[in-house]
Amino acid sequence: MRTKHSPPHYAIHIEGLGYRKAMDLMAHVCCVAESNAPARVARVTNSRKSSEITFHQLSLRTWNRDFPRVLALYNDAWSDNEWATPVGPEEEKFIARLMLPACKTGWIRIAAYRGEDVAVAVQIPDANEALRGLRGKLLPFGFARFLWRIRVRGTKRTRVPMVGIARKWRNTKIATLAVGGLAADD
Repeated sequence: MRTKHSPPHYAIHIEGLGYRKAMDLMAHVCCVAESNAPARVARVTNSRKSSEITFHQLSLRTWNRDFPRVLALYNDAWSDNEWATPVGPEEEKFIARLMLPACKTGWIRIAAYRGEDVAVAVQIPDANEALRGLRGKLLPFGFARFLWRIRVRGTKRTRVPMVGIARKWRNTKIATLAVGGLAADD
């Protein structure tokens, strides 16, 4: 649920063992409410709206049918990244079972053009905020508190761990409209 982070001084110890950095992993923090991003996205998507692009959000009812579409888009969108490992069928089932309690299904959206999946965006509640105060104990009642904080009370912060575009659609207007529509408030 979170991107790994290590304090900067860890590098000295790890490099002392003979390892070297292969790449930088960047994460960006954005306070959407304080930015003009929602208005810009709405302006772009409304000015070039295509009735052939459809947007679908997952639901509890469609979870088992649609979650494999999310991971198929992941496998395709990240296939060119040297560090990405494709998700297989068994791992797909495991991820689906693991994510279901800790996410809001409607926050996972897929954009399709003429029935073909183009892009996916996944937004999840901030698990750290929901886990705060549980002292690392999910049993006997911590898990119920965690679920209540995710599903009922909600969290003030969220993460967007994945926005992906199928390789076929990269650098196209369809992809721009699809991702813009995924980001737009309905």
